[in-house]
Amino acid sequence: IINQSYDNFEFIIINDGSKDNSNKIIEDYAIQDKRIRKVNNIKNEGLTKCLNKGLLLAKGEWIARMDCDDISLKDRLKKQYEFALKEKCHLIGSFSREINNNRLDKVFSCPTKHKDLVSNLLKQRIFFAHSSAFFLRDSALKLGNYRVNLRSSQDYDLWLRFSEKYKISCLPSVQVYMRNHS
Repeated sequence: IINQSYDNFEFIIINDGSKDNSNKIIEDYAIQDKRIRKVNNIKNEGLTKCLNKGLLLAKGEWIARMDCDDISLKDRLKKQYEFALKEKCHLIGSFSREINNNRLDKVFSCPTKHKDLVSNLLKQRIFFAHSSAFFLRDSALKLGNYRVNLRSSQDYDLWLRFSEKYKISCLPSVQVYMRNHS
């Protein structure tokens, strides 16, 4: 993510109480790159609380979601930002590609238009990956942020609420590589 062509962003990294060398790695990167804001949870709080913490700490207008083991392509932020403005969307995603055993594998695509994405959400069909989500921070906060009582599917729940109030869309190109772990 630090190699994005659009480089005017803050990078909030939340280390959720890991017991490995993650904190040291994040500290080393933060010394090299002043865009990085490190948050170190003493104990594991879980994904949903960390997502909410990141949104509340963020100063930017737009949020680009990212998992620590996934890869954002170099132009992801630039392309998603331009696409969101052009389409007047509050939430967009992108197609993604799986990394399986360190090799690029299948591409995951989904509908690109609001109506078709809503249909897929309601029918629990394929939707863009959480790691490809790009959305307006204030819109998410007005919707109540991620619901902390949900340990999984918190993205699905928030996207449903986005789709009821705002236009959503999907950039029809791969912008994220996602690791598949056995």
